[in-house]
Amino acid sequence: MRHLIYLLIICLFYSCSHSVEGVLFNPNLNGKWTLTDVQAPGYGPSGVWSVASPSGRWFQFNADSTVSGTVFTGATRYSIIDSATLKIIIPSEAAGFKLYNYQLDSIKKALFFYLRPPNGGYCFEGCGTLKFKSQ
Repeated sequence: MRHLIYLLIICLFYSCSHSVEGVLFNPNLNGKWTLTDVQAPGYGPSGVWSVASPSGRWFQFNADSTVSGTVFTGATRYSIIDSATLKIIIPSEAAGFKLYNYQLDSIKKALFFYLRPPNGGYCFEGCGTLKFKSQ
């Protein structure tokens, strides 16, 4: 009985150490995601959210690092830089890519992309945010 309690405590500790308030670290982004909302660039933390238009746009990250879908037009590949930064290779872009911070909310099954400047800096007034739902 005592071994079972120890095993339960270890499992509980392990599961809690990998998430904070429903946000997973090093999440698996593979799969199909539908764009639901867009936050326009602007001043302040809240910005202005609106429903994505046209509706139904989507993207899919594949296990072989390729990208498909209708959100990131011209995208060919992606790479996860670290636990919070993602690079989407888009040869038609001036820099050849778009850089995003990302956050996965596993409880709401939502994925947020926060656009960053190509030089790796941050936008003080906000660059815009995309919200996706898992398919």
